Amino acid sequence: MSANKRIQWLHSKIAEGSYPNAYRLAEKFGVSHRQAQRDLDYLRRELGAPIEYDAKRKGFYYAS
Repeated sequence: MSANKRIQWLHSKIAEGSYPNAYRLAEKFGVSHRQAQRDLDYLRRELGAPIEYDAKRKGFYYAS
């Protein structure tokens, strides 16, 4: 599965409020946890997505 598909999946899950995390991403797409973390970093740094981690829900969300 391409990185683009993983990024799209992350965006859709965050946008719908389901708090995805690197573990779920890695499990869903069969990539390493480190690769999943790099995808999250790419979404934040390169694409400018205002994502933050919610420790209580153990996942990411879009900050206002």
